[in-house]
Amino acid sequence: MCRIFGQFGQEQISELTMQQVALSMKHGGPDQQSFEIENGWALGNDRLAIQGIDGGEQPFVDQDGICVVFNGEIYNHHELRQGLIKKGFSFTDKCDGNVIAPLFQLYGSDFVKKLDGMFAIAVIHSDIVSKISESPKIHLFTDPAGMKSLYIHIDEQSGSLSFASEIDGLVFLTKQPLSVKSDAIFDYLSLRAVCGEISIFEDVITLGPARHLEYALGEKPQIRTYKSTLTAPNPSPNLLDAGKQFQELLDLEIQHMLSADVPVCVVTSGGLDSTLISAIAARHVDNLHSFHVCYKGDWPHDERVYARKAADMFGTIHHEIEVDPDDFPDIIQRMVKHIGQPNTAPHSLSSYSLFEGIHDAGFKVAVTGEGADELFGGYERFGAALEINDDWISAYMDKFGPFAASLRGQILTPDFYAAAEQMTSRVGKFTQRIQQTQPGIERLDALQGLDQWDRFPYYILRRADHLSMAHAVEVRIPFCQPKVLDFARKLPLEHRLSDGKSKRVVYEAARGLIPQSIMERKKQPFTLPVIAMIKKDTKLFDFMASVFKERVFKERGYFDAEHIMGFLEEQAKTPNADVANMLWSVMVFELWHEHIDQINAEIYQKSVLNLKEQNPHFTPQNLS
Repeated sequence: MCRIFGQFGQEQISELTMQQVALSMKHGGPDQQSFEIENGWALGNDRLAIQGIDGGEQPFVDQDGICVVFNGEIYNHHELRQGLIKKGFSFTDKCDGNVIAPLFQLYGSDFVKKLDGMFAIAVIHSDIVSKISESPKIHLFTDPAGMKSLYIHIDEQSGSLSFASEIDGLVFLTKQPLSVKSDAIFDYLSLRAVCGEISIFEDVITLGPARHLEYALGEKPQIRTYKSTLTAPNPSPNLLDAGKQFQELLDLEIQHMLSADVPVCVVTSGGLDSTLISAIAARHVDNLHSFHVCYKGDWPHDERVYARKAADMFGTIHHEIEVDPDDFPDIIQRMVKHIGQPNTAPHSLSSYSLFEGIHDAGFKVAVTGEGADELFGGYERFGAALEINDDWISAYMDKFGPFAASLRGQILTPDFYAAAEQMTSRVGKFTQRIQQTQPGIERLDALQGLDQWDRFPYYILRRADHLSMAHAVEVRIPFCQPKVLDFARKLPLEHRLSDGKSKRVVYEAARGLIPQSIMERKKQPFTLPVIAMIKKDTKLFDFMASVFKERVFKERGYFDAEHIMGFLEEQAKTPNADVANMLWSVMVFELWHEHIDQINAEIYQKSVLNLKEQNPHFTPQNLS
C-alpha cells in the first residue's frame, strides 16, 4: 500500500519537486519515499510496507524500459508470479507489485484484467519497447471497484500529465492554484460528495472503477473501461444454497486479505456486514484483534454492546476507540485536511478517529465491511422505490442526498442559488436515468447502479482511502473484490430484496455464524449522532457558530450566513435530522475550503520565491 505520483511530458521535473510531493503524502507511506526521474517523465512512491517488506522498492523498473508505481494490494500475486516464472521471468523478492511490469510486457494493458485486488497503477514505457508502442506513453489503471484514489491534471499549454493519490500532492506537481467549480458545490450538497470522474476543481479529474487512461504527448487521452476476467459461480436459484455459495466465496476472499507480512485486524461496528467479516476472519486468525469506535457519554444508536457481543462470541481481542465530543473541533480540523474533496458524512470523524486508534495500537491493515448495502440492496430506500408510486423520485433523491432538497434554497445566497438552478447538475442527470424505470428488477438495477458506480467510489471509498491512509492504515474491503462484484451482479431480485427484507443472500450467508441478536436487529447506518450532539453549551455547537460567523465564510458568496445561524439556534432547541446534516455539511465544506486556501497561499509563496531567485528586482505586484 502506498501513495503514488508522477508527471509525464516535455518538461524536466526537479528532484526538489518530487521530494516535496513525497513529503506532502508521507502520512500514507511513511516507510520509504523514492522516485525515478528520466527525460520527460518522473514516477514516485511513498511506501507503506505490507507485503515483501525486505524488497518491494518502487518504482519497479525493468530492462525493457517499463517503469511502474503501484498503490494497493494484489492478492493473487503468488499465482501470477508462478506463471511468470514458467515463462522465464525471475524475481528478487515476493512483493506483490513486482509482477506488474512483466505482466505488462506480456499482455500490454490487458494485464489489469488478471489482477485480483485493489489498486491504482501507473505504467510508463519508452520507445525501446517496440512491440508495445512506437512512442512513450503513460497508462493509469484503477481496480474494478474504484477503491484507490487518483487525481489527474493535464496542462493545456505543455501537454504534461500530472497525477497523485492526493490533491495536496498533485498541487506540488502542477504548481498551479486550485480553483473550485461552483456547479460541483451544488452536486456536493445534493449527492453527499462530488460524484463521478469530474472533481470539485477546475482542470482536475479522477478515475472511476475499472478504468484505463492511456496518454501520449500531442494526443487526446483515451479513457476506457475494462472488464475483469475474474468471475464467480452463478448464484443458485435457491436462496439457502446461494447463501452457502456466498459464504464460501467471502471466506476465500477474507483469507486472501488476512495474508500480509504485518498483523491484520478487523473493524466490528456491531452491524451485520462487519460482524460477518469478523466471524469468518476469526476462523483463520488466532488472537484476532477487533476495533470499534464509539463516543463518550450516553448517545442514541450506541452499538458497542453489539460489537462486544460479537467479540465475545468470536474470541477476539477487542478494542473500543472512545471519542470525547469535547475533542470534536480539533478532530474535525485535522480530518478535513485529508478528505481530498468535501464529504457530507458526519461519521467521517468516526472513521478518522477509528483509524487513528488502529494505528496507535500498532496495526497497518484493517479489514472492513463497506459495500454490502450498495451491492446487495441494503438501503431502505431501495425497497420503497420498488413500489408503484407516481411521485417516488423526489422522495428517493432526498434520501439519496444528505438532506432534503427544499433546504438548499434556504441556505444558499439568492445569487448563488439562482445561478445553481441554471447549471447542469448530476442530480438532474441521475433523475432522468431512473424516472422511466419500471418497478421490479429493472428499477432496482438502475438504483443500485447509481449507488455502486456513480456515488459509492467517490462518497464512501474515497473517504475510506483518505482517512485510513491519513494514519498509515491500509483498508481491505472483501465486498469490493472482483468475484464478489460479479456474484452480486448475477443475483435475482428475490435474493436481494423480498418479503420486506433486504440483503437476503448476506443474511443467509451469516446464518449460524453471528449472534442472533445482530441478525434480528433493525438496520442502523454507521454514523455519528449529530442530531443529538448539536446543542447549546457544547464544544461542537460553539465551534459551528464560530465557523458560520467568520468573515471569509460570508464573503465567499455561497451560503446565507444569517439563515444558517438561525438554523443552528433552532436545531439546539428542536433537533431535526435534515437540519443537523445540513449544518454539518456546510461546516465541513467551509473548513475544507479554508484548507484549499492555505494550499493556494503556499503555492503563491513558492511562486514568489522562485521568481525572486530569477529576478532580484521582482515584487509580488508583478505577478499576474
